[in-house]
Amino acid sequence: MLVRRLSGVVRPSRARTAIVAALAVGAALLAAAVSPSPAAAAPGDTGYKPVSPARVLETRNAATVDGLFANVGAVGPRATLNLTVVGRGGVPSSGVGAVVLNVTAVAPTAGGFVTVWPAGESRPNASNLNFVAGDVVPNLVVVKVGAGGQVSFYNESGSTGLLADVVGWFPSDSSFTAVSPARVLETRNAATVDGLFANVGAVGPRATLNLTVVGRGGVPSSGVGAVVLNVTAVAPTAGGFVTVWPAGESRPNASNLNFVAGDVVPNLVVVKVGAGGQVSFYNESGSTGLLADVVGWFPEEATVFGATAVATGWHHDCALLTGGSVRCWVSSASGNDFGQLGNGTTDARPNGLPVTVSGLTDATMVRAGSSSTCALRATQTVVCWGENTVGQLGDDSTLTRTTPVAVSGLTGVVEITMGGSHACARLTGGTVQCWGGGSAGQLGNNATTDRTSPVPVSGISTAQEIAAGASHTCARLAGGTVQCWGAGG
Repeated sequence: MLVRRLSGVVRPSRARTAIVAALAVGAALLAAAVSPSPAAAAPGDTGYKPVSPARVLETRNAATVDGLFANVGAVGPRATLNLTVVGRGGVPSSGVGAVVLNVTAVAPTAGGFVTVWPAGESRPNASNLNFVAGDVVPNLVVVKVGAGGQVSFYNESGSTGLLADVVGWFPSDSSFTAVSPARVLETRNAATVDGLFANVGAVGPRATLNLTVVGRGGVPSSGVGAVVLNVTAVAPTAGGFVTVWPAGESRPNASNLNFVAGDVVPNLVVVKVGAGGQVSFYNESGSTGLLADVVGWFPEEATVFGATAVATGWHHDCALLTGGSVRCWVSSASGNDFGQLGNGTTDARPNGLPVTVSGLTDATMVRAGSSSTCALRATQTVVCWGENTVGQLGDDSTLTRTTPVAVSGLTGVVEITMGGSHACARLTGGTVQCWGGGSAGQLGNNATTDRTSPVPVSGISTAQEIAAGASHTCARLAGGTVQCWGAGG
């Protein structure tokens, strides 16, 4: 069932490195046909939008696509240049979240680096281009669009010419989320954005380093399918290569950086997030310093495959997958206010994209209430998550839970159902227990009070099937009769 949410290699040249990077990103990003530039991004059109390459910055005495930002002169030491990227070169004038640029440093007068980031934000501790005097160095850059539709370029040392060619863009409501560049790996004696993975030392020959990329630098702690990193090899002691791939998987026959001894080589890397929210770095020869700056991320797979059942709440939906995992998504910006996605956050995912419920791998049934969800596990126990204002999670509390918690004292469960703010379970012997909101008597325990843990339904001992409405519950009994309780019509 398919559920889709509606709504030893020495590099021949650095130029080839940039071309390979461009091809890799082009394949990894969501493809779309090239079309004439609209005045604004079309609503709901959220994929990557490639354009025919167009020069939008030229510091030398040469032309740009529209005559703007041409012949502006080399960028001096510790100087910043702000570049307008919207409304130019096939990029719309509004609705743009990020642009993809091929940026080239030309004839720098000193060794140094260039940083590209959203205009109007603080300059990050990150770099996109690294070079020596007299070099010509390109790199692909994915950068969030900042204030005034601009991005900023900072040059650290000497003076350097800069070229920028736009090759694509992402809508502001894209499934791709651009972040201000943040250093998440620094093998030298220098800082990272959060102090983690800093000063870890050069990576030796045939050695692997595993880097945590989720929950850092603007990347969420869950629901992340891939990250976009600018990775730089610094002062390798021998010619060789570095491979970046998802942690926990077999190392592929591939390379992301290729270098000679003493080089400083950057490249843009799009990599799937692996086990433990990590990606792995392998260095083939000698020892090399490594830097990694995160610039954006993609959510987990936008399409749910292998679904065996679905459940719908007011503003969220969930699917039970083959193998026992559960993925949920929202249909409005407020659809995860109570953590009903079960992924440890209260953030709404962009465009209703599914996320995996944390820690749930053996579910056999899933049911949704208005703003909460419960799952029956293979152990015949029940876990719930989301809103808990009247005890509908059954964990002896009224605390909102953003990840699954066990329903207290409930075993031997063969079926579950959920109403608006209550839930019920049918047990192996035919009895039924309910919990949560009880103001209309929907718990069936001869009371109209809320209960934060399961209570037996009075007089039901041969239930074969149960179902719940907003404020009532029914059971089909042995013999074919039906009994109901709660709010009546």
